[in-house]
Amino acid sequence: MVARCDFCKAEFELRVLTKREGEVETTYFICPQCGEEYTVCRTNPELRKMQQLIERRRAWIIRARGRETLKPEYLTAFQELVREYRTKMNAFNGKG
Repeated sequence: MVARCDFCKAEFELRVLTKREGEVETTYFICPQCGEEYTVCRTNPELRKMQQLIERRRAWIIRARGRETLKPEYLTAFQELVREYRTKMNAFNGKG
């Protein structure tokens, strides 16, 4: 993915990085031309656990759809989990 720096306007291939400060993990990238750092998001252990659960359930849903065994209530429960995750993620990152 190509990004454009808001400061120096350079275009560059996005290289996502992470760093940990205690239990908080920050996902970010840096403009290679001017060094400006862009934070994508911050997560805590609860959010990372929810991310893993969402990915496992997403894979299960894909398999179930392929076998035509996906019940609507499973999809509804998954959508609710994703909404809960987004709410918590936005609150943790000061966006909500």
